[in-house]
Amino acid sequence: MLLTAYAVSNQHAKMFETRLQHLHTLQTDKLLQLRQELNFQAEIALNLISADEQVLSLLKLAAQSYDARDESVNSGQLTEQLQSELHKYLSQLKPFAVTHLNLYIAPDMRRVTTSSNNIAASTTSQLPPAIVLYAQQQAELVNGLGLEADGLGLKSAMPVQYDGQVLGSIELVLGLQQVAQVRHAREQIGSDQITNLFLQSALLVKNDAIDTYYATAPSEWFRGDIWSTLHPNQLLHAWMTQGVISAQNLSSFQLVTYADQHYLLSILPWRLWEQEDAETERSVSIQWQDVTLLFENHRLEQKIGLLIFTLTTLVLMTLGILIIRILRRLAQHEVADQQALLRQSEQKLSALYQLSPLPILLNRFSDGAYIEANPAMEQLVGYTPEELKQLSYWDLTPERYAEAEQQQLKALTETGRYGPYIKQYRHKNGELIDIELNGVLFSDAQDEKFIWTIIKDISDIKRIEKLKDDFVSTVSHELRTPLTSIGGSLGLVLAGIGGELSPKAEKLLTIAHKNSLRLNILINDLLDIDKLTAGKLRFEAAPVSLPNLLQEALEQNRPYARQHNITLKLVSSPQVQLFVDAARIQQVLANFLSNAIKFSPADTEVLLSAEIIAEHVRISVQDHGPGITAIDQHRLFQRFSQLEQNTAQVK
Repeated sequence: MLLTAYAVSNQHAKMFETRLQHLHTLQTDKLLQLRQELNFQAEIALNLISADEQVLSLLKLAAQSYDARDESVNSGQLTEQLQSELHKYLSQLKPFAVTHLNLYIAPDMRRVTTSSNNIAASTTSQLPPAIVLYAQQQAELVNGLGLEADGLGLKSAMPVQYDGQVLGSIELVLGLQQVAQVRHAREQIGSDQITNLFLQSALLVKNDAIDTYYATAPSEWFRGDIWSTLHPNQLLHAWMTQGVISAQNLSSFQLVTYADQHYLLSILPWRLWEQEDAETERSVSIQWQDVTLLFENHRLEQKIGLLIFTLTTLVLMTLGILIIRILRRLAQHEVADQQALLRQSEQKLSALYQLSPLPILLNRFSDGAYIEANPAMEQLVGYTPEELKQLSYWDLTPERYAEAEQQQLKALTETGRYGPYIKQYRHKNGELIDIELNGVLFSDAQDEKFIWTIIKDISDIKRIEKLKDDFVSTVSHELRTPLTSIGGSLGLVLAGIGGELSPKAEKLLTIAHKNSLRLNILINDLLDIDKLTAGKLRFEAAPVSLPNLLQEALEQNRPYARQHNITLKLVSSPQVQLFVDAARIQQVLANFLSNAIKFSPADTEVLLSAEIIAEHVRISVQDHGPGITAIDQHRLFQRFSQLEQNTAQVK
C-alpha cells in the first residue's frame, strides 16, 4: 500500500507534466499547421500566376527582345503591362493577407513590384533579395520569414520557366499582422472553427535584427531588453520586460506565474530568412495559455496524495510489525522443515554413495588431489580414503597416460564432462588395473572447481578379449597345417601326378583348390587380427578384368548354390579393368553370395550385376530372401556378430 500511495502520487506528478507537455505540443502543432497553411496558400497563388498565359507571353517577349537587342520593343510598355497583371492578382489576393507581389524579369532581373498600399513600377538595377536568387538557383519554390517595411511577412519566391528557360522569378509576401486580422474576422462570423493563434501567440524579433533592418525603429514595435514585438498584449510586454523570455531554451515550454495566475509558455524558433546560417535564433514564436485551473487541480491532488501517503505509511508500519512477527515464526518452521529434508537428502545420497558397486572419486580440478572416495574405490585400488588423500594424482595413474590426460582435461574444460576414457590404475600392490572413466566438472559455493568421476573395472572384459584372441590364434595355427597339406595335395592332383583327370573332375578340383587357398588367406588374416583392428591390413592390388572377377566368384560359389537348389546368374558387367586386391574382393563377394544362397527360397535365382557410377564400379547381389529388418541393420558390420535368421517369406 505504501508503494501504491507513492506510485499514485508519482503518477499524478507525471500526469500533470504530461498534460503540460500535451498542451505545449498542441500549441506548437497549431503554429506549425499555420505555417504549412500559409506556405500552401502562397504556393497556390504563385503557381496560378506563373501559369497565366498573359504573364508568360509578356515574359517571353521581354526575354526575346533582350536576347535580340530588339529596340523596337517598348520595355517600359512591357513593364507596365506586367505591373498591371500583378495588380490584378494582388487585388484578388489582398483579402488573403497578401501585401506585396514582385516580379523579376530575367536575365537582368528588372523588378516590377506592386503592394496593397501603393501601385508602382520600377526598372531599377537593385539586386533581387537573397530568397529570390536562392529559389532561382534551386529551380523550386522557397519560403522564409522576413522583415518588411510594414512589419513581419512570410516571403515566397518561385522561378518562372518555359521550355527549360528561366523567364523570371515571382516574389509574394504575406503580412503576418494581416493574417491575424483575417483569421480573427473569420472567427467573429463563425466561418472558421480554427483557434485564433494570434490572439494568444506572438512573433518576437531580437532587437539587433530590428536595428539592422530599420534605420529608425517604428513606433508600433514594443521593445524589451532582448526582444521586440508588434503584438499589443500587455501581459506579453510584462514578460519581455521581466526577462521571462530569454535567449536560451527556445524549443521548450515554461510554467510562469503572474498576478496569481499560471500560464503555459511554449517557445518555438522561427528563423528569419536572412539569418538561416546564424548560430543563435533572432526570431521566435511564443504561445501562452492560462492553466491556473489545471495547476490548482494538481496542487489539490498533491495534498490529497500526501494525506493518503501519510495515512498509508502509519497503517503499513502497524501491519508490517505484525506481519514481520508472523513471518518470523513461519520462517523458523520453514527453516526447520528444510533442514530436516536436507538431512534426509544427504542421508540418501550418502547411502547411495557408500553402497554404490562402482568406485566414485572426487578430485580437485586445479591439482588433481583426491578429496573423497567411496568404499568401492578402496576395494579397487587397495587404498583407504585417508590414504588416497595423501597420494598425488600420478601415484595411481602411470605417467605414460600424461598426453591422454591432457586431452581429457581439454574436453572437460570445453564441455564440462569427459569419457568414456580407458586407462589403467596402479594398485597398492603394484598391479595395473584396466578401468573406464566417466566424469563431470562442477563448482562449489566458493567457485572452486571439482571433478566427480565414476570408475568401471574392465579387467575381466580385457581378460576375456585376450582369451578370445588367444583362442583365435591357436585355432588358426592348428588349421593352417592341414589346410596347407590339402592345398598341396589338390595342386599335385591338378598337376597330373595321380593320372589324367576328366574335365568335370578337373573343374571341381580346381574350385576346391582355389577355395583352400582362399581359406588359407582367411586363416592368415585371423593371425593378423590386431593389424586388422588397427586398419593396417595389407592389400595386394593388381589389374584385373571385372567380368572375369565376377564370373570367378560365381564359379566358386556354384557348388554351395546347387546344395540349396539356387541358380547363380551374372546379369550385367561392363568391360573394364579394376586395380584391386582380387582375393579380398572374392572374399567379400563370397560372403554376399553365400548369405544370399543361404536365405533364398529353393528354386530361385541369385543375381550378380555391376554398373559404372562416375569413376567407381558398384557390384550388386540380389536375392529373393526375407531381407534384414531395420532393427538389425546397425549390426551388419559389427565384429563377430551374426543375425538371427528371419523365417518370414517374401511373397
